[in-house]
Amino acid sequence: MAFSNSSLVSCTRISPNKNVGRTHSIDTVTIHCVVGQTSAESLGAFFADPDLEASSNYGVGYDGKIGLYVEEKDRSWCTSSSANDNRAVTIEVASDTYAPYKITDAAYSSLVQLLADICRRNGIAALSWSASRDDRLSHRVNMTAHRDYANKSCPGDYIYEREAQIAAEVNRLLGTNGAAAPAARQDTSGGSSDIKEVQSWLNGYGFALEVDGVYGYYTRTALTKALQKELNNKYGAGLVVDGIYGSCTAGAVRNLYNGCVSKPVKVLQGLLICNGCDTGGLDGIFGAKTEAAVRAYQSKKGLCVDGIAGRETFRALCCG
Repeated sequence: MAFSNSSLVSCTRISPNKNVGRTHSIDTVTIHCVVGQTSAESLGAFFADPDLEASSNYGVGYDGKIGLYVEEKDRSWCTSSSANDNRAVTIEVASDTYAPYKITDAAYSSLVQLLADICRRNGIAALSWSASRDDRLSHRVNMTAHRDYANKSCPGDYIYEREAQIAAEVNRLLGTNGAAAPAARQDTSGGSSDIKEVQSWLNGYGFALEVDGVYGYYTRTALTKALQKELNNKYGAGLVVDGIYGSCTAGAVRNLYNGCVSKPVKVLQGLLICNGCDTGGLDGIFGAKTEAAVRAYQSKKGLCVDGIAGRETFRALCCG
C-alpha cells in the first residue's frame, strides 16, 4: 500500500523512535493526551530524544497546529502495543495536566479535521467507537485507546468520554452520516430470548433496536442511555443522554440494593441479563435473585462482592 502524510501538518520533526515500515495496513486510529498544554513544535522536540523511546505519528498543539513526528508509512511507539501501533495512526493532543485532561476547542477542531483526512487517504469509510474494551481489543471497532493496553488513564476522561462524538463529527465530514457500528456479539450465556425481552423493553424508549437477541453495540448504548434518562427522571441529574458512561453519569449513580424498587433497578436488571446473569425477571424490583446476580457479576469482574450496585458495578456493566 502507498502511504502518504497529512497536508494539514504545519511543522515536521521526524523522531528516531519508530520502526521503519508497518506490518499491517492502516485501519485504526488511537488518540492520546499529552498531559501538558504544549505546542506541536515542543512536542516534536520532546519526541526527538532517542532516550525517550516514545513517539506518535502526529501531534496537535493547544493552538490547533498539527505536527508530524513519524510518517504514516512507519510505526510509532505510542500505545504500549506493537500490534496496535502497526495498524493505527497515533495522535497526541495537548491537554491539561490534571483530570479530566481537557483539550482546547482549537485542538479539538484540528483533531477532527486530521482524523477525517487520515480516513480519506487510507480508505477508512467511517470511524467506529465502542465503550466496550473487548470490542476495541478485538478491533470490532477502529478507534482504540492507550488504556486498553496499559495501566494508564490516557487519553484522559475528557477525550475518552467524547470518542463517540468525535467519530460522529468525523463521519459527518466523510459524508457517512454516522459511525459504523461494531459487529454485534452473540451473548454466550444462551439467554438470547431474555436479551430479546430487554431489547423490546428498550424500544419503549424509542430506540428502534432490532429484536434479535444479540447483545451488541446498539443494545449496550441504549441501556446506558436508558440509565441516564432514568437518573434524570428520578434524581434530576441533568445528564446528557449520549450513551457514554463517563464521570458525570458515574457521579449521578445512586447505590441500588435489595429492597429497592425503581426504573434504575430495571435498567440494572437489563444490563445484568445482557451480561449473562439471571435476575429473576425484568420488573424493577431488587429482590434476592437480582442481588445474587449482582454478586455473581461482581465476583466475575473482580469487584467488591457486596450485592450493592454502585458506580463501579455500573461502570463495568456499561463499559465492558
